[in-house]
Amino acid sequence: MATAMLRSLPPPANGVLYLIGDSTVKPKRDRQHPVGHVTRHSEHDPSVFGFELVLWVACWEPVRVPIALGLIDPTIRGHQHLVFRQMLRDVVPPAWVRQMIVVADAG
Repeated sequence: MATAMLRSLPPPANGVLYLIGDSTVKPKRDRQHPVGHVTRHSEHDPSVFGFELVLWVACWEPVRVPIALGLIDPTIRGHQHLVFRQMLRDVVPPAWVRQMIVVADAG
């Protein structure tokens, strides 16, 4: 669906597509979630129980389109990086892309 959306939107004049990758935490109240765990983003943030997601967003000029979402397993060391790389390999850029710039948060 995201690939079809990218192809239907008007392309930028310079042909540059930016891919922005980031992780986020989806808080949950039920402690029975299979990949849920207690985490916090920084020393000053409170702890939260939830599960982490990896998100890729394609953007150019005024357009921002989420194109991929992945679930991180807290029991696998370095799983965030594995999911990021796999999702990046799966991205199919539209035909108008002349250059793709990937920006990701160092988590």
